[in-house]
Amino acid sequence: MALCRLATDWVNARGGDLTALTVDHGLRQGSAEEAHCVAAWMRRFGISHRILDWVGTKPASGVQEAARAERYRLLLAWCREHDIRYLLLGHHRADQAETVLHRLLRGSGLSGLAAMAAAVETADVRILRPLLTWSPAVLRGLLHQWGWPWLEDPSNRDPRFARTQLRKASASLAAFGVTTDALLALAADATTARSTMQAAAEQLIAAACGLHPAGFARIDRRVLGAAPAEVAAAALARLLAAIGGGAYVPTAARVRTMLPGLTDGMTRSLTLCRCRVLSRDDALWLFREQRGLPGEMPLQAACHQLWDGRFKIVCRGASPPSGRDLRVRPFAAGDVQTLRAAEWVTDLETLPSLAWGTLPILSDEKGPAMVPAFDAWRPDFLELHGEIVQMAWKPRHGIAEGGCFIR
Repeated sequence: MALCRLATDWVNARGGDLTALTVDHGLRQGSAEEAHCVAAWMRRFGISHRILDWVGTKPASGVQEAARAERYRLLLAWCREHDIRYLLLGHHRADQAETVLHRLLRGSGLSGLAAMAAAVETADVRILRPLLTWSPAVLRGLLHQWGWPWLEDPSNRDPRFARTQLRKASASLAAFGVTTDALLALAADATTARSTMQAAAEQLIAAACGLHPAGFARIDRRVLGAAPAEVAAAALARLLAAIGGGAYVPTAARVRTMLPGLTDGMTRSLTLCRCRVLSRDDALWLFREQRGLPGEMPLQAACHQLWDGRFKIVCRGASPPSGRDLRVRPFAAGDVQTLRAAEWVTDLETLPSLAWGTLPILSDEKGPAMVPAFDAWRPDFLELHGEIVQMAWKPRHGIAEGGCFIR
């Protein structure tokens, strides 16, 4: 609620638009009523509001982790569908301290101890956490001052969850110096170290790596091998996350164990993080694995979707173009012969064959209609839909914090 008020003041002063989003996980009785209560408050304060419902079967274990993943999925999907560029989250100082403590007890490394970042780039939106340095007491004081109400989530008192147990233990831990200030100082130091490592990894990627807009990479094996092992592992982890399109960035520790074999050429091929890694001559090649790809699915009107965590697909318009049954699917073996015979595809052989089967292709009742990796459209499709459908490699995990160029 405090974030809504602060963001409203900031946005209104700059002529922008704001929408408040509430996720109803449907995990306990009363959650729907609470979401509608917030919606009523938003209407009273003149703020646009939407409720996002988690539908489907709920897990019997790992509830909080699953709820968090679904919450982010719903929020990011809504932002993607409505061309929203900034998603503000209300995590505050106490949330950050709990995150550090939770990860410390789980034995997290440097990146984990840095906890939640104030700004995170995704394929569709920039996530911002402007309240990370604000204490919950200050935020409640502001709400009192403004005369704004708020709700306390009963889940925060549920003893089944680890964070609830950590809150109860905070007083005892403080006696040993494990205070909020100490945890946040640890997070700040880890953030500085993480940023330094990330900058070094980005410089290494810029020096050693060529990225192709079809979603694969070539790495100079000698340059990678000459870099400090920690930096090389961090760089390779970022590349694996981007090329593979998976939900998580692999830890540098996991990648580091495989580095020696890759850089000295002893390991010729391996799979890791949905990627196939090949060592050829003086280069490492990274391709998306040709398994676990999405099945064929219809292309909806006015859609914004991230296909396989790698390719952003935008379909503009209020109805399916020309009423055709447009579908997106992976490049199939049978498409090779079809496209080789098609006059509208001229650059098929410019891409390694290992990349073909990992690419999205748009088809209709006539067959292949658009292959963005080859910058190719069937002539009749271009006339009807060329300005409506767009596809581009924009992985969920960026190579660099500030974006990157493809060369």
